[in-house]
Amino acid sequence: MALQLVLMVSAGQKRAIGRSSYNSTTGHNFGVGRFTNKIVSLQCFSKHCRVCEDTTKRQLEETQPHRCPKNFDPARSAKSMEAQGAVQHCVEVATGPSGAYIAGAVTDDDSTTRSNLKHSLKETFNQ
Repeated sequence: MALQLVLMVSAGQKRAIGRSSYNSTTGHNFGVGRFTNKIVSLQCFSKHCRVCEDTTKRQLEETQPHRCPKNFDPARSAKSMEAQGAVQHCVEVATGPSGAYIAGAVTDDDSTTRSNLKHSLKETFNQ
């Protein structure tokens, strides 16, 4: 019997202060077991790395060895972070050794994430 997951998507937020707004620099997606309601997988995204940015700022030739958390293009929006994370999460779960499958997706009212899931994972994700 395969494990059923419900994909909980909550990624980068767009924050507004007065009339100006800016995109969040981090995001996260959770995979929650359908029957256990426990987190079984997690994806985190970051647009920045302090060590790399410090190296650039000081105009050093080489970055010191470190675990760079930057894994998302800073030029892209927080909404695209959410959609990309959902697709990556589904692929990881579906191709993993556990035999799990995605039973559903719980998202906000953003149609971009659902559209990306539907078109990117036609064989894996059934709406």
